[in-house]
Amino acid sequence: MKTNINNLKTVYDTAVGEIPKDKSAIKYYWPIIYTIQELEFLLDKCSRLKKRPVLDDEVLAKYLLVFESIANASEHRSHTSVKEIPKIEGYPRIKDTIERLQKSILSKND
Repeated sequence: MKTNINNLKTVYDTAVGEIPKDKSAIKYYWPIIYTIQELEFLLDKCSRLKKRPVLDDEVLAKYLLVFESIANASEHRSHTSVKEIPKIEGYPRIKDTIERLQKSILSKND
């Protein structure tokens, strides 16, 4: 995950360094890139803890649906409904960051 996010940031930084025809197209992606980096930081931090919650299959399925919806909306530049994101006890920032990512991508496709 870390490698993919670093590659994404490199592509963005390269695009910013070039002379684009439309700078607003570059600025469009910054909130998304930033939120993905923040999510990576939070998940990495959580993964290093010895005591962390174990999510049951139903919660994992909801997260899978959320991330698949975000990916499809981004890839196809289509709109989809905002999905409910389950709470992870003790980790509200992860939920908040995923909500922000979802809203950011979906609002760009309106």
